Amino acid sequence: MQYINPIEILGLSNFADTTSIDYDLIKKAKRKLFADIDLSDNVLLDYYGLQLTKSDCEKVIDELANKDLKEFYLYLISNKKLNIFLVTGNEDVFTNFKQDSIFKLPEFVKFISPYYAPKFDKALLSAFVNEDVVKTKAILKTSFLISQSEINIGYKSVSNNIQNRIDEIAEIKRDIKNEESVYNEDDIDEVVDLVVANFPSDILNCLPNYFQSQILKIANEINYLNVVIWDNFDNPQVCNDLLEHVLTLNIDGIDKPTFQKNYEIVRKKIKKELSKRRFHQF
Repeated sequence: MQYINPIEILGLSNFADTTSIDYDLIKKAKRKLFADIDLSDNVLLDYYGLQLTKSDCEKVIDELANKDLKEFYLYLISNKKLNIFLVTGNEDVFTNFKQDSIFKLPEFVKFISPYYAPKFDKALLSAFVNEDVVKTKAILKTSFLISQSEINIGYKSVSNNIQNRIDEIAEIKRDIKNEESVYNEDDIDEVVDLVVANFPSDILNCLPNYFQSQILKIANEINYLNVVIWDNFDNPQVCNDLLEHVLTLNIDGIDKPTFQKNYEIVRKKIKKELSKRRFHQF
């Protein structure tokens, strides 16, 4: 869905209240708008870089017959950053985002959500991929503008990105298990760097409860990788480092003790090996 503010394209942005924007005023402004479009070189209206037809304009202008929608569109004129974000996705809106009482209206959230969710999704993915913790948190603070029915849209790209990373680790695990891995005794420690790079805990721990099941998947997949490395390579330090990273993730529920137990097992083996080495030195 493409957001277009009808009050803005009609040139009525300077009105302070909706009572002044009556049917006659809208009709007059619409005639002027369409005349301007007809006289333009391409018979289109340039709206923040979008090229709108008269049909596009008419459809959204008709929404002003709804009193609530008229109020919402007029409010958005006053909240310039939010209005522009809904059109273009410009992320300036997340800098010093201001809370307004209208956000508490379920009707307003229902209205704005279909436009907000896809733009939010794109912005969140960018901040997540760049591991920008501050920006990610700022974006997530505005998630209340997304209706429950659109929440999957708002989190879709980050969720897909995480799943792709999980799949990559799962493939490495399968290759090691099937003895088809590109890794050997000399470079298996590189897996730790890959895991840490794919699953940076600082940014993952910013994510809301919506992602909790995926974060648990991450932890389980790293744990499974730890098991196959334990079985196929004589390198408990790699297993230690993998499990150590798992424990930096925010994991709830009954699964965390399993990871902690495995970590302790690995730590004991490392200590045992160190003791053996010291013994053989004498």
